[in-house]
Amino acid sequence: MSSQFNLFITATPTKDVIDFHLQNEHGGQVAYHQADLRQMGASLKRSMFDLRDYLDQYVPASEQSLAIADIGVAIAQHLLGSQILEKLQQGHHQRTLCVHLPPVAEEQDSLAAAMARVAWEVARPDTQSLSLGERNLLVRVTHKTTAHVPFLPVVLETDEALRVLFIFAESRGSHPLGARMERRELLRMFEHDIYPNRRVVAHFLTHGVTRQRLIDQIQEHSGYHIVHWSGHGTQNQLELASPGGAKDSISGDELVRLFNDAGGFLPKLVFLGACQSGDSLQPRGWRDFFSIAQGNDRPINTSTGRSPGAAGIAYALLNGGIPSVVAMRFAVNDDYARELAVRFYRGLLADVRPKDAAAALNQARKELANRANTFGFSMGDHATAVLYGVEQPGLTLITGLSPGTRAQSNRLHQIAELSSISHEHFVGRTWELADLGADFIGARHGPEITPVAIITGLGGMGKSALVAEALELWADRFKWVLLYQAKPSALLFEATLLDIHCKLDAELGIYNDHVARNPADKIYREATPTFTGSERVQRLIRNLIRALQHEPILLVLDNFETNLKPASEPVAGQPFWSCQDPSWDDCLAALCTGLEGSRSRVLVTSRLPLRTLAGSAASSVLLGPLPPREAALYLRAHPVLSQMANSSDETVSSLAMRLLNASRFHPLLMDRLTRLAADPTLHDQLLAALDTLENTGNFASLPDLFATTCDNQQERSYLDNALTVSLDQFIQHLSPDRRLLLWVASLANEVVTLDLLRAVSTELKLPTGSTPGDIDPLLRTLVSVGLIYQNPHLSCHELVRERIQAWMEQSVEDRGGLDANAIRLAYARLLKGYFLGMRHKNMNSALQAGSQAFIYCVQAQAWDEMEYFVSSLVTSALGPKMVEALIPHLQSAVESVPEDHQRWFFLNCLADALEKGWTTGCQLADLSSGGNPCPSSH
Repeated sequence: MSSQFNLFITATPTKDVIDFHLQNEHGGQVAYHQADLRQMGASLKRSMFDLRDYLDQYVPASEQSLAIADIGVAIAQHLLGSQILEKLQQGHHQRTLCVHLPPVAEEQDSLAAAMARVAWEVARPDTQSLSLGERNLLVRVTHKTTAHVPFLPVVLETDEALRVLFIFAESRGSHPLGARMERRELLRMFEHDIYPNRRVVAHFLTHGVTRQRLIDQIQEHSGYHIVHWSGHGTQNQLELASPGGAKDSISGDELVRLFNDAGGFLPKLVFLGACQSGDSLQPRGWRDFFSIAQGNDRPINTSTGRSPGAAGIAYALLNGGIPSVVAMRFAVNDDYARELAVRFYRGLLADVRPKDAAAALNQARKELANRANTFGFSMGDHATAVLYGVEQPGLTLITGLSPGTRAQSNRLHQIAELSSISHEHFVGRTWELADLGADFIGARHGPEITPVAIITGLGGMGKSALVAEALELWADRFKWVLLYQAKPSALLFEATLLDIHCKLDAELGIYNDHVARNPADKIYREATPTFTGSERVQRLIRNLIRALQHEPILLVLDNFETNLKPASEPVAGQPFWSCQDPSWDDCLAALCTGLEGSRSRVLVTSRLPLRTLAGSAASSVLLGPLPPREAALYLRAHPVLSQMANSSDETVSSLAMRLLNASRFHPLLMDRLTRLAADPTLHDQLLAALDTLENTGNFASLPDLFATTCDNQQERSYLDNALTVSLDQFIQHLSPDRRLLLWVASLANEVVTLDLLRAVSTELKLPTGSTPGDIDPLLRTLVSVGLIYQNPHLSCHELVRERIQAWMEQSVEDRGGLDANAIRLAYARLLKGYFLGMRHKNMNSALQAGSQAFIYCVQAQAWDEMEYFVSSLVTSALGPKMVEALIPHLQSAVESVPEDHQRWFFLNCLADALEKGWTTGCQLADLSSGGNPCPSSH
């Protein structure tokens, strides 16, 4: 009985008519079928050639297993035909079907791409029978290529290990993937299941991966035998970053050349994981937010964009001479890609009897399919991964202890707050890490690299947590890691130099050898009558730079704001702070230039921007609140919040929503709220904190409410400083025109576009300096210190809103003759004008602007602005019939309200209906269901 089949697919001269020839392992034809695609309806074609999207968009989850069976029957009947199917389904022993696709040429691109996307393994004669995959038929796909390189087994030198490179390539602007979770699970599996028994070593290249970083990584380790790529992509493009963190793309052909040029040989196996995740959902409200948090990778209102699949990049790699490629036929969610990869590498590298690539992939898919209820994956996920090329790419596994187990810690200090253990639920910061990876970590010798970086942000934004993550990702790039934290007191310059000298000298390495021969080059030397003053300081700085140039060292200065003067110094109109000890300013400035071209790096965190690192002297990363999608990843990763959000008890699940809503994705608030949620004894304290945030908008008492230990004055002081004092300090140091602009921005509802803020500033005649209406210089200051967050639109966190509005209540002279209602009315008039002008051009955009204009009118109690406008807006939004249905519900609710408040209440109800998106009529009854339907924020 045959164990190897070859299915050759070729196009006929007649368009859309395809020949299928099935041959045995000896090349003899055993069956034939001709398929006419013209006889198939559009829906049938989509189900076979775009299976996962078809299931996600047209089939309820409860019916997808039946739909898969129907699609399998359709593949058997319309493509394979009865003769071919009969041969393939004979027996239950392990067999292989190699699907040979035509070479990719312009006239056959569509055919090759379409046939590469067919899930042949789900084919079956009828819905009650087992599929080919369930009958142990392993399916792989290959194209006729131009590569004629013999696939020879890997030959390892004595003590050489099989090398695996995991690439997590994210750039600024990408949708964040679950890269951290995938990386950590893979590393755990290698350390526990592979390293003790196999000479295999895994390296990870993450965040802001540029071409030069990739080349440098391959060259440093003399090439890789297996490459795993997790990131976004299109048909023949994989996403990289360019210096500066922006997107770059590399084609399969370019990647092959890069492997050859950098490593001298091609990988034997490439795994393209999650390469089609580019259609990931961006949350547009709490419903989408919780959809992401529950692991869904598709928007609730799915887009019409089509994902082209991975056949293009896989073909390019095969054509370039790489023997085996695992790729994704369709888009794949992060969770499935992660679990599939872990199981695949376990079967390939860790099993007592390691499997070839085809068997390892088949086993991984089966394991996940058998545990579908445990993980909650879509049925289409299991038909996503496919092997292109040969089953056994020639990997050589040698028993023995992996070199990866011998790595020793290179940290010469241990600071708990700068360890990943203290930030177990760290998520996101995708763009910030991409910026650091591309511009700060970079390649070993990259002239474009800035060797000093500063992370700034308001208190509680997670600067130390970001450093801890950076250390976990990149600490192994350095020989030594030196950690210093200016908390609770400032770092003394000379004491820090002395400690660096002692730590490096004690390691008896390069530094010890050098200063033994050259004592004058010690990083710290006592002052003498002839060695003192500024000349001594400059020599010590030069000695520090020399030591950092001699070997790769990472120097971290955390919480550096403690070292700064209390008053700011303007640079180009923006506030910056100098160090209390000028020696620190001199040292940091010298490090920026002295470390250029070296492998050492200096990483600083501070709430306040440093004057000496202003401009282009250092890479600058500004932290704001987490973007919604990254906050959703936090909800998924945190066991307490995840359990609450998925609870069938509405009281519990709504509490999770209240927690995230109250925090507005401020990392410190999220952390404190979840700490309170995790401890049942603190639930009364939690509810009190939520009530304070939701009902009063007053953050002043939060330090008392969030303190999780009684009588802990240090914790209370930290929270008070992070949540109020530091913000007031920023506001105090702003010029009056910048404070006024911040106040105007803080009164905007949610995010505001730059154009709208400019227009409002012009409408209000705000003072803007030399050029009337030009708010950009003022805005740059507010963005640079984190009071306004730009991504790409502008927003203020609730903490900032509360503090600037409290300031304006006490400082009438700073208001510029305005009050809050005048500012809201300016927003309302501009949005109202946009609504009226766009009604007949772009109704969706017009309604969004009109709804916001109406809410501003209600907030400003601008009744005269609303007479014609309200009628026009509501009729446009709901349609006459829906308005007729809405009015009785509103009138019913109004009956219980005192007469003098009826107009206010009625308009609030309308504003609430518009704000919550009740434009479909499906939730109108909620307005008469009791309770106060008015927006709590208004």
